[in-house]
Amino acid sequence: MVISKSDYELMTKPSYINYFFLNLKMQINQEKIFFPHEKIREIQKTLIMQISSIIKNKENLIVHAPTGCGKTAASLSSALTFAINNNKTVIFDTPMHSQHKIAIDTLKLVKRKYNLDFKATDLIGKKWMCLQKNASEMSSSEFSDFCTSLVKNDSCDFYTNFKEPVKRELCLNDLNEIKHVEEIISTSSQHNMCPFEIALENGKQSKIIIADYYHVLSPSIRETIFKRINKSIDNCIIIFDEAHNLVKKCRELASSSLSKLTIEKAVKESREFNLDLEPELGIIKNKLNDLSFILKVDENEKLITKNDFLFEENLILKLEVNSEVILEKKQRSALKSIANFLNMWRGPDLGFVRIIERGFLSSGKTLYKIVYKCLDPSLIFST
Repeated sequence: MVISKSDYELMTKPSYINYFFLNLKMQINQEKIFFPHEKIREIQKTLIMQISSIIKNKENLIVHAPTGCGKTAASLSSALTFAINNNKTVIFDTPMHSQHKIAIDTLKLVKRKYNLDFKATDLIGKKWMCLQKNASEMSSSEFSDFCTSLVKNDSCDFYTNFKEPVKRELCLNDLNEIKHVEEIISTSSQHNMCPFEIALENGKQSKIIIADYYHVLSPSIRETIFKRINKSIDNCIIIFDEAHNLVKKCRELASSSLSKLTIEKAVKESREFNLDLEPELGIIKNKLNDLSFILKVDENEKLITKNDFLFEENLILKLEVNSEVILEKKQRSALKSIANFLNMWRGPDLGFVRIIERGFLSSGKTLYKIVYKCLDPSLIFST
């Protein structure tokens, strides 16, 4: 269903409302909807009816409605009502942290108004919830490697404390009330415990989870998250808020890049840890330099092929193994970033382009990078 501005104007005319919403009200009253506010707008009634219908029939719905018409309240109340009555879980995905708070505040109103007994969890990216210093400054891949290394070597006190049942339960007891992610982070910090792990543990008993796009769109992240919260995606109602962002987010998720700057950082790492990897890194750097010469003066990017920047698996494996040495002592590794990119570069051709790109740093210095860019967002939706 698509509700445009013109549709909205038509539907709010008195002659239309008198007939249509008289019948609509009768349908809504047949099943009590846990709507958070005292008054419900006519367009929200329409949304509730449509959303309730498509959930029951296991269908999909795309809604294009005016800003401020109350889509969040309508969608959450419809989905939550069905989930409570039919043992389902609602996953509300939004790309903006501000929308997380709006959704959580809506759920608080619902719970208070109807005196309902249900739990909710607010979840954002793991690095944004991490209590380790400077975690938010890392790239996603750098943080992933850093976190994995800390957990593997029992070097994260927050994670270690989470593994202790008594301490964990004390922290979870403080989350019986619905809390925004910042409150979850604060509560976990007071217990000296990993906020992300606590949120996932709380998610096991949650009827609704407010999450980021990547928690559902990324196949690897989705598999991990749903396994940790003991949920099956087949038994969930998925809501994508601000869905016009999906195309861009899907493309970003499947894309990657490598710049000369990262290679230069990797050379410094090799020297600092006496890894003797300068010959291998020199080969990669020279290959990127060679490709940069195909750009004309008036060109900032040019298509290249997979074979133009293809390296042997043994070289990639060597970078990965040596990066583990660095990650045991540092939060990030340029070597690991290069290895991750070279592995992605070996991926499929269909739906992607490979580019040599010229950009400029704030200092004015020229920066060349290789880009493996996804053009087809359906590749993410189909996984």
